[in-house]
Amino acid sequence: MIETNILVNAYPIQSGALDSNTVAVLVAVIGIAGWFLQEGYKRHVKQRNLTCALLAEVKAIDHVIDEHLNHWLLKKIIPPLAASNYQNALPPLVPFSIDVYDQLADKIGLLDRELAAVIIDYYRMLHFINRFQQSADQHTTLGLKKEFCETYTRMLEKQLKKVRKMDAWGANVFARFFEKYSIKIVSETPFTPPRTAGGPTP
Repeated sequence: MIETNILVNAYPIQSGALDSNTVAVLVAVIGIAGWFLQEGYKRHVKQRNLTCALLAEVKAIDHVIDEHLNHWLLKKIIPPLAASNYQNALPPLVPFSIDVYDQLADKIGLLDRELAAVIIDYYRMLHFINRFQQSADQHTTLGLKKEFCETYTRMLEKQLKKVRKMDAWGANVFARFFEKYSIKIVSETPFTPPRTAGGPTP
């Protein structure tokens, strides 16, 4: 009984409403918690939008490089050049567009740390490829068109491996996030024929 009385005296139970000070504290705590939740949600949305935008551009660039290398450079440009002993003129090269990265580069810190590392590595090399394209005229002047084509081809092949070589760390990271955010290019999406009013298209 003595111990019970001591506890009761130490922690009195009030049957009435909470006093104004307690209510004010509770309101403040709830307000702060709500603010943190709101800010956390905003950060999550920003991170998701940033991730999707950069992954979509990487996916699109990867597709363009594949077409540029395997269906244009290696099939239509280098064979005639080699046949002419590299006397024919090199065609103009258009830099790969990296507008999304250039606009969002200052927000890379919002990304998942592992993804940020492979994104930075991918665009670092892409910047170099774009600059290397600009050296075509200098290589031509020095009689190094063959060397230019060989180096340019190797650089493009390495860039494709950064996304496609599944035994490479970077490509595995990309693959995981492409799947997580359902990032695909148009050509990877199966085409569904439109249905007509009379039934399915034959």
